[in-house]
Amino acid sequence: MDHLILPDGASPYIIVPYKCTESYDGGDFLTYPERKGWAKDIENYDFSRRTPAELNAFFQTWLFFGCLTEVLKAGRLQVDTSDFIDTTSNTVTTKKLPQLIVQWRSLWPTSKDVVKACKCRSTQNLAPYEEGCGRKRCWQSVVRDRNSSALRTTRMILRTVFRFIDLICGTKGNDTGVDEDQAVPPITPLDPEIALSISALGSTLLNASNVVYECRLEELEWGGTAIMKERFQQANWCPSRIAMTIFRIGIEGLYFCAANPMKEAGDHSKCSTRRCVAQTVDEDHYPTRHVPGCSCEATGVPLEELLDIIRQDDEGHTPVVTWVEGTDGLPGRAVISDASAVNLLPNSNVCRYVAISHVWSEGLGNPTGNTLPICQISRIQKMVDELFPDRGVDQHVPFWMDTLCVPVGDNLKEYRKKCIIRMRTIYQEAAAVLVLDVGMQEVSSSASIPNRAVALFQSEWWRRLWTYQEGILANRLYLRLSDGVQDVYAMGAELQEYYTELEQRGYTSTTMHSLDVSIYFGLGRWYTANEHKRDIYFLPMSDAISNRRTTRGSDETLCLSTVLGIHPAPFLRIEGQMPFLLRCIGSFGRRIVFNSFPRFKRVVQAGIEAQVIDRRMELFLHYIRKFARGIIFNSLPRLKRDGYRWAPRSLLGNSYAPDIMGAGYNIVGVDHPAYEAVLHTDRRGIEGLVVRYPGMCLQPLASRHPTTVIVGDGEVRYRIRLLLDETSYFSGWNHTAQYNLVLAQKPVAVTNMPQEEHPVLVEVRVPRAPRMGTMAVLGTRLDLDGRQERRGDLPGLGSKVIRIRYVCRAWVTLIDGHEGFDVKGKILPEESVVWFML
Repeated sequence: MDHLILPDGASPYIIVPYKCTESYDGGDFLTYPERKGWAKDIENYDFSRRTPAELNAFFQTWLFFGCLTEVLKAGRLQVDTSDFIDTTSNTVTTKKLPQLIVQWRSLWPTSKDVVKACKCRSTQNLAPYEEGCGRKRCWQSVVRDRNSSALRTTRMILRTVFRFIDLICGTKGNDTGVDEDQAVPPITPLDPEIALSISALGSTLLNASNVVYECRLEELEWGGTAIMKERFQQANWCPSRIAMTIFRIGIEGLYFCAANPMKEAGDHSKCSTRRCVAQTVDEDHYPTRHVPGCSCEATGVPLEELLDIIRQDDEGHTPVVTWVEGTDGLPGRAVISDASAVNLLPNSNVCRYVAISHVWSEGLGNPTGNTLPICQISRIQKMVDELFPDRGVDQHVPFWMDTLCVPVGDNLKEYRKKCIIRMRTIYQEAAAVLVLDVGMQEVSSSASIPNRAVALFQSEWWRRLWTYQEGILANRLYLRLSDGVQDVYAMGAELQEYYTELEQRGYTSTTMHSLDVSIYFGLGRWYTANEHKRDIYFLPMSDAISNRRTTRGSDETLCLSTVLGIHPAPFLRIEGQMPFLLRCIGSFGRRIVFNSFPRFKRVVQAGIEAQVIDRRMELFLHYIRKFARGIIFNSLPRLKRDGYRWAPRSLLGNSYAPDIMGAGYNIVGVDHPAYEAVLHTDRRGIEGLVVRYPGMCLQPLASRHPTTVIVGDGEVRYRIRLLLDETSYFSGWNHTAQYNLVLAQKPVAVTNMPQEEHPVLVEVRVPRAPRMGTMAVLGTRLDLDGRQERRGDLPGLGSKVIRIRYVCRAWVTLIDGHEGFDVKGKILPEESVVWFML
């Protein structure tokens, strides 16, 4: 693990024992098990006759030292494996690996050596010419095509290592395995350090191969994460955050992050790898914090002056605060002014004020009034002033902060709504946005760039909803550090330079690029410039906010609509309804009931909030209208009303992965006419999602049938397993209902799976549990007034529409045999049906 980088001052925390009983024999990598008498163990998927010591020795010799030797041999480099063994401690060391990678790269000409007249390079990812263009320095002559022997050998070796380490050692496939695929548990008790070292080596060699051969190999999600996962758990990380981190950043980034993970607040005992349900802010017991060591009084802006600015209906009126320190024994005071009166910055249309972005759970909020401790306001003013060193000596730069500038209290709701409506303008018109995060303020500006990047990646600010909006709308985004500020966009450029320098030294940790969060804010500028393409942004935005949380769930669509340029006023008009009996007793009666039963009050409030969350999400989806069609297979809790049961109730607090939002089931490319799913309104004004996929219609099922049934279609049989998770509305089969399945693709047998691209090289047979099945959605068919759909019921869609109501997801598998089934069914080809999903 010595070839992986660590944070400043951190020592290697994973020591890999050397367990080999013999050296790698230098023969063909793929036939090594046969030469050593392990072929039957692998073929029979049975290692019961082997001891743990034998397993560790065999797999370390083959998958670590054999992989290292043979991949570099294919690249024309001989390796002395003794360089990777520390005999004094009997451990494995990879200190010399970066140096070997530099030598490996030097042995292969680069694309810079190709003569300009050669046109073969443009075909590198297509079928290459057999002879090339004939020039002495042709692209083919420097071996950059996919048929080169070195490239083929490297790919086959690394793919074999990946399959074994994923299956046999129980690594990433088991850490993040999805419910529909039922990840196979590890079948060998390999030491976790050995499993991790094999994955780390495989990942590094894959990254290096991409650089050396300038031709990307397939991306493999290397596992071996058990040790890092445990360290994250010790830091109280939410299971969904751990799963998201494992999914995003790979071995190199995980090793770096887990060296010293930031502690996370909250109780995550009820969270899952799919979703975080912890709340970190209790507004009834919220402590507004002072600067350490201070206990001064709180102060704020004059309320009437604040309201006078907000109540002005025309644009351009934003309240901003300036703190003026006291002199001659007089106390300091907060001065409120209108941003429209603040001078514009030279040659720009932004005002000279700073918008503050902070995390409420860290103590800079106030749920009861527009005040903060004097020590905090004074401190914030100083930090804001430091952003403008060219200001006059006695000049202060005003700032906008929600705690001071957004009125609180039930009697001021209309003013609060006006502020929310103007939120986009407030942040876009500010000269800069300054981020105040407690964790980031412990990081020095002199810390290495990966340290600063990881601190931001792990920060509480990066994981809250409103801060996403605040960062994405910023003209300039600054992070407050312990001794200065960091420009986020400059950090991205600095990271790129750092990775380039690392690569030149033989460190090919490309997955560390995932720690650069500045790319998300670059997308935000793109959103702003292309508001008419909102549907295109839905998936990348879902990705960007997947790990974020908010105290009030109904704020989610307010924030997202603001980011996408959708006016938030219609969302603010949606309010939940009090239960009928509570409405009847009036406000005085409700006050008595709630005071007597505070727990009941919280239950009622949660119910009202749930109504608002659902209605606002429906409205948000209505504005988006177009989606990648795989969204119907999302594995998030869903909306309940007809027309939107296919849709997630929230995009927040989940471990984003392709299966979570269904992106992995889009199958076709974005230019394919079937890629889009579109919200459509029928002739009765009912909304539903129109989507094209193959399907299956089932004959009625008796209520006694279990949740796994066998369906017969002629001589073919399918196993349908219902996924009764939090996305399900299934309560038993209804014998009067007509059930249909929408299939991500038609299930195929293993024998029909695509064959190896280069059959000349025979892989070791890995007894891997194949994904023979496909994801599906089960729905009940709905006819209009007891009749079939007719042309004109859904204008523009023709007559082959099937209207279904979502029930649950299912996993459909093609099975062997021709006899015995629970119900008859029939496959519907994609070209023969259009689904209208409610």
